[in-house]
Amino acid sequence: MQIDNLTDEQVSEINERIQSQGLSIDEALELARAQGLPAAEITKLRMRLAVAGTSMGDTALETSDTEIPLIEIEDTVEEIPTLDELQSEPAEARVSNLTESREVQEIIEDSRVFGHSIFTDQTIDFFTTTDGARAPDWYVLGSNDQIRITIFGVSQADLMMEVSDDGYIQPTGMPRIFLKGLTIHEAERLLRDRLSDFYTFKNEEFSLTIKAARTITINIFGEVRARGSFTISALNTALNALSIVGGPTEIGSVRSIQLIRGQERKEIDLYEFMNDPSVQTEYDLRHNDILFVPVAKKVVTLEGAVKRPMRYELKDGEGVLDLLEYAGGINFNTVPNFLQIQRIEDGEPRLMEYDLSDLLSQKQNMVLQDGDIIRIRQISKTLEKFVEISGAVYYPGVYDLNENRRLSQLLLKAELLPEAVQEKVIIKRTKLDGTVLNMSVSPLQLTQSGEDFLLEPEDLIQVFNQEQYSDVDNVEIAGSVRSPVAIPLEFGDRLRLADAIFLAEGLNPTAASDAFVFRRELFNPEIMNHIRVDVTRDADFELQAGDRLVVYDQSNYTNLGELSVSGAIGNPLNVVFDPSLTITDLLWMAGGVTPNAALNRVDLYRLDVSYVNGTSYSVITLEIDDSLNVVRAPSNFQLQPYDRIIVRMLPEFNPNTDIQIEGQVRYPGNYPLESQKVRLSDIIIDAGGLTNTADPRNAIIFRSYNNIGPIAVDLKKAMSTATGDNRHDPVLFDNDIITIPKLQNTVTIRIDGTRVGDLSSFGVVDTETEIGGNREINVIYKGSRSARWYIRN
Repeated sequence: MQIDNLTDEQVSEINERIQSQGLSIDEALELARAQGLPAAEITKLRMRLAVAGTSMGDTALETSDTEIPLIEIEDTVEEIPTLDELQSEPAEARVSNLTESREVQEIIEDSRVFGHSIFTDQTIDFFTTTDGARAPDWYVLGSNDQIRITIFGVSQADLMMEVSDDGYIQPTGMPRIFLKGLTIHEAERLLRDRLSDFYTFKNEEFSLTIKAARTITINIFGEVRARGSFTISALNTALNALSIVGGPTEIGSVRSIQLIRGQERKEIDLYEFMNDPSVQTEYDLRHNDILFVPVAKKVVTLEGAVKRPMRYELKDGEGVLDLLEYAGGINFNTVPNFLQIQRIEDGEPRLMEYDLSDLLSQKQNMVLQDGDIIRIRQISKTLEKFVEISGAVYYPGVYDLNENRRLSQLLLKAELLPEAVQEKVIIKRTKLDGTVLNMSVSPLQLTQSGEDFLLEPEDLIQVFNQEQYSDVDNVEIAGSVRSPVAIPLEFGDRLRLADAIFLAEGLNPTAASDAFVFRRELFNPEIMNHIRVDVTRDADFELQAGDRLVVYDQSNYTNLGELSVSGAIGNPLNVVFDPSLTITDLLWMAGGVTPNAALNRVDLYRLDVSYVNGTSYSVITLEIDDSLNVVRAPSNFQLQPYDRIIVRMLPEFNPNTDIQIEGQVRYPGNYPLESQKVRLSDIIIDAGGLTNTADPRNAIIFRSYNNIGPIAVDLKKAMSTATGDNRHDPVLFDNDIITIPKLQNTVTIRIDGTRVGDLSSFGVVDTETEIGGNREINVIYKGSRSARWYIRN
């Protein structure tokens, strides 16, 4: 870990973890050093914590009521991390957190003794708090235990009490009750009986729980990963306590763990617990209890075809049967007559072999010794005494050779298909040297002669299908038929043309009578013959294997051309040419003409084809009336294929165009544009002229055409007719909006960049204001003066 790469938030999080573990900064840094953090990085971390104001010096943080205190260890015991530190890390990593002076051997999963892993894979957890824990019924009450009595019947009560040093509780208004040394179950029964004299409730309306269990100090010694004195919750059992320190070492016993309580000793057998977890209730802890893990005396290794091959610790007198029971038993593929024991005797390795079946059937529990390696073989043989049949049979697969020594027996069981070749089957026999011998046998001849063929292990019998040896090819019917099809046909057979079309579900309505048969020579496919046939008259024509009959569609050979109508019509139109059609018909089909159609200008473009110059168009101009009848056309005019009719639009056709005038005119509102050149002065006159209060110099035309926007105009110049100059009198566009403001008697001056102090001598009524972010001041209009005059005066 690089301390320089840590953010301030990460440093603060590290500090919070240190506090939550009840460690001083020095203790935390010492643990980091034990985990391999370089000295330079430790110095950087100390400085980062100091800068952040989180350094605690050498003073340990006080632990909360719900935290486990630091481990108390005698001077002769090496330094041990806190219990919270041990619990927060995976058990595998706990060993590496010890001081560097301690030599730790790497544990390999396969070499572990059965039972060690439950202390390192968090199978058994432990209680890190004494508050709010649910105590089991076998928990023994003691001094300082806080209990909670809840009554929820006719009477209601919620009593919180603590067991005193002399073992009593004292409910209000009641004699004291002695609880020390009783289990939760026993105490609940006693309290229910005593409190029933003072409260009314049923048995199921009474509850006793532990509010806060007492803490106890225990000592753990022997072959464990962390030895010393530990203060823990009394809710923990001996196994919970062992998981705190990471369990036994590689050589530590899991079968003879000693729980010492004064002069009393109790042996803990982990295998007994793993077989029946309920025995954990017998391993409760009391204050000053000692847990001692001795060295395992007998460890053996079990290999091979068993459920759980690994190392096991055995007790004196335990043997092979006990070992197999601990290992979960033998596998389904175990060699039944073999068990091997490798043992060191008189300084020499020795192998001993036994019949596993005899040991199991006679229940001979052969006693084992420390260091023994027990091997049980796994069946590695593959299936040998079998034969296999494949091909044209109903039931291909593998068959037992003993039940099917003869070929006739095997064929009878596999059941030949009707199309199977009975004159010959191939038997493939693999020799010991790996070579394959192919033998041809005729089941039909064997049946006729009364003889049979003897099969050998791993023979492969292949039965063939007659279809594989027949000369067959497809007759293909394609093209303008309802369902193109390919029909298998033997070389010597023939298929009538009419039957082939019937198999293709008949001809399409647009099918042509002419068709072609593409015929390849059967024995020289490179040679192709093309035969023209009539599908309506050559019904008896014979098709042979490999033929391809293609029926053509007559619509592919019909090219009538198209007629099109576009321009000022209701809907553009494209239709196939029909000599009976007229211009009037086409215009009706196109939805008629639009209001802006130029009836005197209907252009018809006619395609001219030249084999020398290619194609070109000639134009014929027609005239129609309101009923779409042609009133002017060349003599003998008729439509031809590929004619294109375009109805032109009237020039400058703009119905419903108007402008809007608003402001200081006598009659404001909307005015239609009477022509394409209506000028501003024309509209002012139509609107009755300007009012007396109009400001003609500041009129605005807002033009939406092309998004032009506002246009400033001078109405005095626009209305002036003396000069005959129309430059100031613009032509109006559709949707123009003319705005003529009212004449103002004030002048607005933006005071940014002026001498504001000089303006105070004007005696102006209005003061400075903030308008749109610009500072402005209004003054009285005093005639036509320059801007400089108004600014200076």
